[in-house]
Amino acid sequence: MSILKIQAALEKRLASMTPALATALENLPFEPTPGTAYQRAELIPNSPIDHALTLDVVEHRGLFQVTLMYPLGAGRGAAQARAQAIADHFAPLLVLTEPGWRIEVYKTPRIGAGMPFADRWAVPVTAHWRALKT
Repeated sequence: MSILKIQAALEKRLASMTPALATALENLPFEPTPGTAYQRAELIPNSPIDHALTLDVVEHRGLFQVTLMYPLGAGRGAAQARAQAIADHFAPLLVLTEPGWRIEVYKTPRIGAGMPFADRWAVPVTAHWRALKT
């Protein structure tokens, strides 16, 4: 399935960052360690674009959202530094491949405003991607 391959490529790219940060992936068990930072990764697909009448050229597009979850009350510096590192790690034109797919990050990722969320300071980083079958 195309979305699974696209998601796998983006998640592999995130996992290759150093230093590593514990990551909660969609619909998989995850228990954050109290007092430590972690990140959540989510794929947000958009409507595909049909580039040919025969539907043999379909461009998939969407967002890859990484939400940093840092301890609340510890300041914003560490979360902002990690957000910038993620944005740099997914800078355009990043090309990722999975068997049969070419995935491109084509816009500079957006770092959103931090906000309190339960006992964490949440900072979203959003990368825009598109993918075509190869």
